[in-house]
Amino acid sequence: MKRANDYDTPLINMIQAFNDHAGGECYLIELRDQWYFRQGSRDDNRFLYWLDLALELVNDQVIVVYKRQPGWYSEVMFQIPEAIDLSILDKR
Repeated sequence: MKRANDYDTPLINMIQAFNDHAGGECYLIELRDQWYFRQGSRDDNRFLYWLDLALELVNDQVIVVYKRQPGWYSEVMFQIPEAIDLSILDKR
């Protein structure tokens, strides 16, 4: 797959971060750390922006689970049953 411009790179890295946990599940913080690892730096601090954009594309392949902790913060977990094909980006 070719990258059209630099704006696609964070999106590709987000989907690859999901694929790193394919066949299992991960917490939001684990996904964030994996995305920063794939980015190579923490210069882009818009993780939630790219996560939101990625979830618009792969919403049928990633299950978002909110775990409520009474009296505490809610946790967000992602279940990724199988690897996401990067050719989904060609359709947008």
